[in-house]
Amino acid sequence: MDEIHRYALETITVITLDTRMGCLKEDMDPRIRKVMEGVQVGVKEMGNSMRVLPLYRISKHLSPTYKRMSDGFDLFGDYVREMTLAARERIFSEENGDKADAERSVMEKVIRRCGRESSVPSVLAFDMCIAGIDTTGNSIGFLLTRLSENPEEQVRICGLLSFCLPLTGNIFI
Repeated sequence: MDEIHRYALETITVITLDTRMGCLKEDMDPRIRKVMEGVQVGVKEMGNSMRVLPLYRISKHLSPTYKRMSDGFDLFGDYVREMTLAARERIFSEENGDKADAERSVMEKVIRRCGRESSVPSVLAFDMCIAGIDTTGNSIGFLLTRLSENPEEQVRICGLLSFCLPLTGNIFI
């Protein structure tokens, strides 16, 4: 499941933050690896913290699960804020001012609408990323599991992909 969540993290950050993290690379940047691990811990511990008494409402130190989740998400939150700041500077620069609205990314549209100093783009990007990672990762995992249980459907989908994609050779080994 780690590979699926890495793929989900990479794709949702491209859509939301308008940048590639590079978490699918073998020689990943150590900072990105730490951020990615923080997200993985945060998502895992989020589920775990929902199954126990909400002691974190009294103090987050009473719930080690909540503390791990919070620490993991803090790492990712710092990354999102950094990428949002970079996007702000890029958007309000002279070269980027004449882009048509249809050509703007999601991040650019939100920053333009909310203003230069608003924290809304960072919060929105964080929420979109966490929801996207969890939803995309779980959906892909579910679909691959169901596909592995139905060999007839595998053959049918393989035929459709072979027909639709202009690839040579057998990629389904």
